[in-house]
Amino acid sequence: MTTITLSRLNASCRGQATVETIATFILMLVMLLAALAVGFAMFQRSQVDYALANVGVWLPSELSGDDDADVKDMVVHAGLFIDPDSITVKDASIVYTVDTTVELDSHYAGIYAEGAQDAQSSVGKMRIKGTVIYSYQNILTGFAPETYTRSIDRTFSAARNFQVF
Repeated sequence: MTTITLSRLNASCRGQATVETIATFILMLVMLLAALAVGFAMFQRSQVDYALANVGVWLPSELSGDDDADVKDMVVHAGLFIDPDSITVKDASIVYTVDTTVELDSHYAGIYAEGAQDAQSSVGKMRIKGTVIYSYQNILTGFAPETYTRSIDRTFSAARNFQVF
């Protein structure tokens, strides 16, 4: 019968705990980086969705006439961490219409008390439409360029005007 002494058993297991610790650490590090990559990809897309949901919150003092550029400015200003070079806007249109014009009556007695002959109020609506394309480097696909496309179509009250004659 063969007997193994305790000192020989300990000698053959020396360093095993170190190897297991290093292997476990590497595996945990890979899992952590994968979770961060997924989180960052989701963060990028949520930033674009947030910006598109808040288009029109910030309006330029005057529009340049190039609807694509104006909508791009609105998207960039509505988002938090959006690179202006990664946004492309196609088929954009910004239409401003006067929705209603109402003659003001005796409820506005203060206007007529000052000597006004006639007064009216008008409400304007602005409609923003367009296709926004966001290009970004996706960590999950080895930094391959990807595009994220969304369409916007928003209408909101843009101005209220009182005129006294």
